[in-house]
Amino acid sequence: MPQLPVPPARGHIRHPPSAVSSRRAGWVYWPFRIAITIATVLLFNQAVFAGQFLSGTYASLQIHRNNATAAGVTVVVATLSAVLIRWPGRGAWWPIPACFGLSALIGVQIALGLNRVLAIHIPLGVAIIVLAVLLTVWAWRRHRPPSASSPTPRLDSPAVTEESAL
Repeated sequence: MPQLPVPPARGHIRHPPSAVSSRRAGWVYWPFRIAITIATVLLFNQAVFAGQFLSGTYASLQIHRNNATAAGVTVVVATLSAVLIRWPGRGAWWPIPACFGLSALIGVQIALGLNRVLAIHIPLGVAIIVLAVLLTVWAWRRHRPPSASSPTPRLDSPAVTEESAL
């Protein structure tokens, strides 16, 4: 006698395996989302503190300096959390070098600020804020889980002919 499928218990929903794996893989984006959002807010505040200093609130220069360090550390945390997106999340790899590059730019920015090279410090600060905003927007977008059901075609598979492989 054929065995009939057992219905799920009341209140429980059976999800296809792809939905379950996408929910499991979704957690890897949260550390990056949180870290890059905090970093973006801190970097935006840099412009606010610089403006306050230029308006005559001289105590804002020390806040600007301290906030730069906090922003740099937060971007390093975002870089480390971007690794989770790739491993174990099997997501995009490019946030790792993007965050690493942003960290390097922040290091250059801090050095330029301490040496009072404002002709480069100010436009570089704007560019850093724009890059951080772009990373934050990407982080909060919906990401498709990696598809295990669609492997890359092999040369010996019937779907790939010799002409298409060349």
